[in-house]
Amino acid sequence: MSMLQFNFFLKLLKESFRDLIPIILVILFFQLAIIQTVPENWVSTAIGLCIVAVGLAIFLQGLEIGIFPVGDGLAQGFAKSGSTFWILFFGFLIGFGTTIAEPALAVIADKAASISSGRIDASMLRYVVALSVGFAILLGVFRIIKGHPIHYYIIVGYILVVGVTFFAPQEIIGLAYDLGGVTTSTVTVPLVAALGIGLATNIEGRSPLIDGFGLIAFASLFPMLTVMLYGILTEKLGIKSDTEIETANILRDALVDAENMDLATVNVDGTHLRHSLKMSFYAVVVIVPEDKKEDALQAATTAGATGVTVLKTQGIGLEGMNNIFRTSVESNGVLLLFILPQIKVNAIIQAIIHALHIMTTGKGMAFFFPLTHMKGISLNRHEIFEVKHEEKLKEKEDKKEESLHDS
Repeated sequence: MSMLQFNFFLKLLKESFRDLIPIILVILFFQLAIIQTVPENWVSTAIGLCIVAVGLAIFLQGLEIGIFPVGDGLAQGFAKSGSTFWILFFGFLIGFGTTIAEPALAVIADKAASISSGRIDASMLRYVVALSVGFAILLGVFRIIKGHPIHYYIIVGYILVVGVTFFAPQEIIGLAYDLGGVTTSTVTVPLVAALGIGLATNIEGRSPLIDGFGLIAFASLFPMLTVMLYGILTEKLGIKSDTEIETANILRDALVDAENMDLATVNVDGTHLRHSLKMSFYAVVVIVPEDKKEDALQAATTAGATGVTVLKTQGIGLEGMNNIFRTSVESNGVLLLFILPQIKVNAIIQAIIHALHIMTTGKGMAFFFPLTHMKGISLNRHEIFEVKHEEKLKEKEDKKEESLHDS
């Protein structure tokens, strides 16, 4: 490194520390004045900030003595060769290569894949974005060569983005818009900017200030469009997340032919299937005053009950009577009979008890008992999945307890 380059580095280092002062002041203000605590790791924080400043200076020095001259030299060589094909091809490869190398894109893609339970493939997403940026730079280079006004391209591009947004899956829209900024980061911006300015400088009739800038706008626009198209395509192809695949497998294992008559035979809503499931069903009986019937039904519905049989009841007292045929009706009520999977029993009983205050000032009673050989039950796929999922969780807990006991 020459003395001139060393002095330039010291200047960049000074500017980097100066640029960090605002964020340091913000951190100190909120830490000391608002939270009113001194961080335990303040020494590590200070060292980290110094490393950031030095890293920024080194990065900027590298751009100045390496990236910008290389980009300018390549652009100058392509401009002198007069080969439009190779210029466009080089622009595509620069956009693709720098985007694949973006660390921010890798982080976002991995996070998206994790949150979507595998519906979004991290590698595929990175290649989709990289290809879109490559095509964007190709189109931007074509604009510089032809000297077309940039606003025509950008306006049409954003019209397409807005239109595709209405058809894209909701879970992909925010990610697509964020990726537009991720692709214009540390690696992409210096090379792409150098390419644009170099081409505009070396192509006759082009102004570096007017035509040299704008490639970054292309690089941020096209990923939004292509990622949303990728989301639409995955939705049309029916690509499932890991959770959805697990659900399908549970249902596939649960819906078996009805050969064992000791099981509960059910109709599966939404299909023409009739199957036997290894599920526990209970009869839940709730007896309440007639004027509390609607309250009890509302509570049960809110807790997940989908059907009930309502019977009128008459209550009589037998204590102290010699002949039970000489009795008088002391109260009228209703009996609510629910046939439920075991998973719903406690929730529905508790909801009715709390709604009618049966344990305190209210009147009524509730009890349940298991049933076998159930026939004619109608369940939906969600209920079947819940029951089978609970069974799998219980199996895991039992195995965990066994392993702890053995150890």
